[in-house]
Amino acid sequence: MSARPDGLEIGPYRPGEESALLACLGNAFGFEPELARWRHLYLENPAGEPILVLARDRATVVGHVGILPARIRAFREEAMAGHQIDGGVDPGWRRRGVRTALAAEARRLACARGSVATYGVSNEQSTHTVLKHEARTSLGPLPVMVRPLRPIAAGVALVRRALTGPSARDVDCAVAGPRTDDGRLAAVARTHGWTPAAFDERHTRLFRDADGLPPVAIVRDAAYLTWRYVADTPTPYWQQDVVTPDGLDATAVVRSAELAGLCIIFVMEWHWRHGAAPAARRLIQDVVSLGRAVGAHAVTAMATHGTPHRRALARRGFLPVPQWLFPRTSVMSVRPDREGAGARPWTDIRSWYLTWGDGLVL
Repeated sequence: MSARPDGLEIGPYRPGEESALLACLGNAFGFEPELARWRHLYLENPAGEPILVLARDRATVVGHVGILPARIRAFREEAMAGHQIDGGVDPGWRRRGVRTALAAEARRLACARGSVATYGVSNEQSTHTVLKHEARTSLGPLPVMVRPLRPIAAGVALVRRALTGPSARDVDCAVAGPRTDDGRLAAVARTHGWTPAAFDERHTRLFRDADGLPPVAIVRDAAYLTWRYVADTPTPYWQQDVVTPDGLDATAVVRSAELAGLCIIFVMEWHWRHGAAPAARRLIQDVVSLGRAVGAHAVTAMATHGTPHRRALARRGFLPVPQWLFPRTSVMSVRPDREGAGARPWTDIRSWYLTWGDGLVL
């Protein structure tokens, strides 16, 4: 801990500072944070204690950077990495070096813990700041694919949005929770074989035996999945498993949300065990059928170039998404933290297994 810009104190979070911390996030991102959601996100993560670095002007918190620990499987080894989120500075303290000081202290703490890498996703408004102040390297736009279901209606909605201007957007802060659920899935999901997301040790074993994954992936065991897709009521997350006498063959988690005035079905998770690709392909076709039943404009999934996931999606009518279709371009970036870690494999997006579930605002 030390004195930094304008006499601010930069240092780790101390128990009892919750109110001041949440007030800072509220001012930085423009919303009313909930203590229970903050506790779940930061303190109930099964991967361990977070890194929380605060900038203090006496008793007032004016800056925040959070790093959630993540168990990661990287190049055939399992290690700890950090998912950096919720970097924000009170509007009255911006452009005064606060973000730079926060990022430097967060990196020091991550390296001291033995983190192999720190990663995160930013939109076009914040990407420059992330790359400049957090020493991360851009992997480029996310590898998004989309299956159009109602292309004419989607085109009309996009034109209407262009003429009337964007509607209110959900907050790009993980503590704010996922985007508001539009309720469409809840009305039809059960009748199409989908149930609220729930996980057990079969899902742990499934991911250990997952087929065709790139060399870097967040470990999706039962503990992580249960924390990520918390069993809220009503839930926005719906799941379907393919179960055979041999065990669990494949799993998928989906949700619906509005994006740019369109109803979109997001494939949050989708993977399968070795030898079960046919079951996984049927499962993604079930996702498309669910989207039609919901009346969605499209289904979207992420799949890295060169993976069987991307090939399977392409064969079912999923198309690469041009970035101009998105209201804000989402960029993945990473910083290798362990000394001697090769930068190129980490900073090649083809090294990463990514899904919509890796973000915390969907």
